[in-house]
Amino acid sequence: MSSRRRLLLFALALAGVTSGACSKGGGAVEPSGPTAILAGAPARTIAASSARIAINAAVKGQIKGTFAGEGAFAFGTERGRLVLDLRPLGLAGTDRTEILLDRDVVFLKLGGALPGLGQRPWVRIDLSKLKKGQGDGIEALRQLRANDPRAVINELRGVTGDAEKVGTEAVRDVETVHYRATVDLDKAAAASPAGVRDDLREVARQLGTSKLAVEAWLDADGRVRRLRYTVDLARLDENAPAKGAGRGTVVATLDLFDFGTDVAVAPPPADQVTDLADLLGTAR
Repeated sequence: MSSRRRLLLFALALAGVTSGACSKGGGAVEPSGPTAILAGAPARTIAASSARIAINAAVKGQIKGTFAGEGAFAFGTERGRLVLDLRPLGLAGTDRTEILLDRDVVFLKLGGALPGLGQRPWVRIDLSKLKKGQGDGIEALRQLRANDPRAVINELRGVTGDAEKVGTEAVRDVETVHYRATVDLDKAAAASPAGVRDDLREVARQLGTSKLAVEAWLDADGRVRRLRYTVDLARLDENAPAKGAGRGTVVATLDLFDFGTDVAVAPPPADQVTDLADLLGTAR
């Protein structure tokens, strides 16, 4: 697998484009400073039931590229939809990549980017059945499980004592408070609901560090409106999907807006779907 394709899979995971982790909001933390305010943000955000999302990611270093996408996600039903524009990454047939999320099942449409699909452009991926040791592409898909919007938001439960208020800014015409902090993913795992703990620890293992630099923008209700984080590619674990992509960084930004929006997701017609297990079988 080429380093660019490996990086694409890894970037998709970092951007939080799929579902699987059960991240129910717990009790809110009474705000008493930036650290406590940020730690309480996941519960307040997830309590909003649903939101539209926008993703932007930029790769800087030996390999350069960006991509963006928009969609919506329902925190309670664990269903959502995302459409990505991957043309800037230079991958043929990926100008409109669609992702449908239904709990542990993901439907992925990459158009001409995957061989062997024929007239069935959608790939069905059951994340609960992916196993270790099936190759770096599968490892990347397994990692997607840990990066739905709820899991990404829950990383703030691990905020360390260096959190600081940067100032106030408008995000999509909503006044917010901008914070800068470091999160400890091991701490976040310990403070998160049981269903997401292993996923956060797996992210830390793949990144080669439990520490992650983040910026967060919270609205007047203490909900996350924007979350930005930076990953050092040089520190990736030897088995991480993007190992070999070279030195550099991935800067990913997740926006949440239109809280409480209706999220209707229907799977594609069966005659347009190829199961990942069948696809892997034909590739052997």
